[in-house]
Amino acid sequence: MLKAFFIGIATYGCETWTLTDTNKKKLNTWWMKQIRKCFGITKKERKRNIELLAFFETQLLSDIVEQRRWNYYGHIYRYPTERWAKFMLTAKLENQKAGRFLNWRKQIEMTKDEAKRLFEERSPVQNFTDDLALDKKSWAKIIKDVQVQRAAPIDIPDDLSVAEGGQSDSDV
Repeated sequence: MLKAFFIGIATYGCETWTLTDTNKKKLNTWWMKQIRKCFGITKKERKRNIELLAFFETQLLSDIVEQRRWNYYGHIYRYPTERWAKFMLTAKLENQKAGRFLNWRKQIEMTKDEAKRLFEERSPVQNFTDDLALDKKSWAKIIKDVQVQRAAPIDIPDDLSVAEGGQSDSDV
């Protein structure tokens, strides 16, 4: 229920959000609070967020937003060149001033640079280019691989269980 109702509402239109580190932190804090509330887990039980995310098979909300943003980017990139959205995505502006504020396009460029670095570390034979987005299935796989590489390795105990005050697996 948490994934079905909360994620859809909380991420409405997130493909075009500009996320700062502060906003990511707020989103993730809110998301973890909702997970803890939904399953009756309190801070006193000292369960780490990483453990809860793995146990309930979900991700941080900022990661979900980023994944949706990348899917949207690939979707727009597959548009025909005469579509306005693709034109705006791929246009090179002359005499563009370097602003200090991030916008969606700047964030995509920064994330593309990071994804390119991670992709080329994993697969030095193939270059990371926008044309990889033309094949929907391979684009989704590449983005998933890049996100997995960005995440730190997690050691989760095998005996992780929901505390007595929470819901059991059959209740969920």
